[in-house]
Amino acid sequence: MINAMNIIRQLRRQAGATQQELATLGGTSQSTIAAYESGSKSPTMRTVENLARSQNLELRIDFKPPMTR
Repeated sequence: MINAMNIIRQLRRQAGATQQELATLGGTSQSTIAAYESGSKSPTMRTVENLARSQNLELRIDFKPPMTR
């Protein structure tokens, strides 16, 4: 399972962007991106979608049954 801080960090690194660059394009602040990446703050789904769109990506969520052993 991937948590929000890993999603934001992965999105930013994939884009080759700094926290400030992602924040500017996504309509938020650098300190907010840092808080998301550290796990001290959680983004809303809308924020994650806005950040993804700022990188020309589409947010897609798949629900799957748990794997059994």
